[in-house]
Amino acid sequence: MKKTKSYRSLVAKINWHIKENSWANTTVDKWCVGVTDKPLRGKSDYQRELGMDVRNYALFYAYSRKTASQVKDHFISKGLSKATGLGDNSENCRWVCIYMSPFLTL
Repeated sequence: MKKTKSYRSLVAKINWHIKENSWANTTVDKWCVGVTDKPLRGKSDYQRELGMDVRNYALFYAYSRKTASQVKDHFISKGLSKATGLGDNSENCRWVCIYMSPFLTL
């Protein structure tokens, strides 16, 4: 199936975000990805709801629920964890949310 330009653009942006915000020994399973319909909720709202430290939080607009879902599925297939508690059942979920959690313990 041919992916849309917005899909490819989002994947590239998220790959860049992960690369720029990961340490050399950070594995991709430390990253979480999900979709949401509440882009105005801040990082602190997610931290409070999820009960954990959320680092390198970023939102990316996907233009459609289908594209957002495809991007989420792509990154889950690459080893990222599925974000929980983001309300991804809504028809309005057009935002891809990504964050690192919990932070590495040395």
